[in-house]
Order: sequence, then C-alpha cells, then structure tokens
Amino acid sequence: MRSSVTNQALERSPLILPATDWQALEQAVSTDADLIVIDLDDLVAPEHKVKARLNAIKALTEINWESRPKAIRINALNTPYAYLDLTEIVCKAGQSLELLLIPKVDRVKDVQFIDLLLAQMETDQHFSHQIRLELQVETALGLANVNEIASASFRATALVFGPGDYAASMNLPIQPDNGTYSNNLPLVSSRWQFPLHQIAVAARAASLRIIDGPYGDINDHGGFVRSCQEASALGYDGKWCLDLSQVAIANEIFLPTLSQIQYAQEILGVYAEAAASQQSIVFLRGKLIDTASLKSAHNTLNKAWQAGLRK
Repeated sequence: MRSSVTNQALERSPLILPATDWQALEQAVSTDADLIVIDLDDLVAPEHKVKARLNAIKALTEINWESRPKAIRINALNTPYAYLDLTEIVCKAGQSLELLLIPKVDRVKDVQFIDLLLAQMETDQHFSHQIRLELQVETALGLANVNEIASASFRATALVFGPGDYAASMNLPIQPDNGTYSNNLPLVSSRWQFPLHQIAVAARAASLRIIDGPYGDINDHGGFVRSCQEASALGYDGKWCLDLSQVAIANEIFLPTLSQIQYAQEILGVYAEAAASQQSIVFLRGKLIDTASLKSAHNTLNKAWQAGLRK
C-alpha cells in the first residue's frame, strides 16, 4: 500500500542537474536541495547520452548523497535512449538507485511497462528495495490520462508538471518572458491553471505528492518567486530548480509561514476545548472551524515538523 504523502520527506526543491556535469553533481551534495536529480533527458545533448549514462552510474555508486534518495531522470520512452538508461543503470547501479523520474508519461501502459521491467530486474539482481517512481505529465495526452496514470503503479510517489513540453503539445504561443508572467500580471489563470489543477487533483486522489516544473529563466528571481507562490497556493509540495540560486527560494516558499503555523496551532487548541466542553459549533477569529479546518491544520503542522520548524 502506498504511504501517505504526509509521511514522506520534504521535496520542496528538486535540483535537476545534467549527468555530464560531474563537478556540479559533486558540489550539489553540499546544497540545501531536498532532492538532487541526475538528468539524462533534456539537459543532455544526443551526442553526450552515452557519457551521461556512464556518469550517472558513477555518481550513484561513488557520491555520498547523505540523507537524500538517489534519483535519476531517464530519457522519454519515445526516444532510442530510454531502454539503455533503464537496463544499464539499474543493472549496474540499481542497488544504489532509489528513485526514477519518467518524463512524458502519456498513457497507463507507459507506467506499466516501467513497473514490469523494474520488477524483473529487481528480482534478477536480488535487490533489497523497490525503486520508486515520479511521473512527469508534460503533454495534452498525458493530462487527458492523468487520473489513470496517477494510479497505475504502487511505485509512484509524485506527479510532476512539465510546462515547456506541455506548452509545445498544446501549440501555445512562445512567451519571451518565460510564459508565466507578462507585465506583472500572472497568467496562471489562463495558461497554467487547468493543467496544474488537473494534476493536483489526480495526485492527491492517489495519495501522491505534487511537484511543479521548472522556471526557465534562472536570472529572473522575482519570476521564480511568483511562480513558486502560485504553485504553493494550489497545494503543490515543491518546484523544480535549475540553479542553486533557486533552491533557497523554493525551500522557503514551500513551507508554512510562522503565521500559518500559529493559526494551525490555534485551530487545534480551540477545537480541543470545544470537544472537551461538548460544544457543537466552533468559531475562531469569527470563522467556522470544522473537521476540514482540523485536517488542514494537521497538514500544516506536519510539514512544519518535517522541516524542523516545530517539535
């Protein structure tokens, strides 16, 4: 049975790095990124795929990732690289590999194929663990099938939105300002709101976490902040980072604020008092407090506890 997302380690700031950049992979360990993902896909040119694969195997077996799960993003299943990514890396370094990110998941059968192949390799290699999956929804077809995709494998722990490929699959016009904001007006309501909400609903219904995709302009810190805030407001757990400068921003935004923590504690307190006095209707600061409020408060405090913000 899949564990609840509330019991998993935080994933506010997945840092995606190309497998070809060995120096960056070594340096990333000392950052505050919740997760480091070795990328074999979009960040690696076709002529460097073989080198990237070898580097990924070396990184999995030689670098100490400390408390983070060791994670790889393979190439998409519709490329000629994916099967070697899977077979070579899992067979040579699978005992170290904990998490696979699968890009451009379009159908349930994509997930089932990966699941079956992993099961066979884990049995053949006598693995002591089962490799988990994060599934990227990056196309119109993937979004159309997102509910089924989210429930396709017990290995799945998260859905990840891929805005760039999604925009291309939808034939959305190119946006020089990175496609998220224009003239300081958020476009999430018209451009991203539907896919973000669809992915969020599918993920939560399947007890998965939800991760937003990257913000392409690493020099636009203000835009990245706003993009993180939009995703956080929609209930997302984190956002991909393409640069070390984005990690600290994501780590801060995808945590409850002090005022949110205090309010959650007040909710628990007033609710406990009401229960002790057998009071049927509870108000706090003029607002009705019900079981939904109680659950939201527990979610907030659990996330704060995971980050060490409360005992």
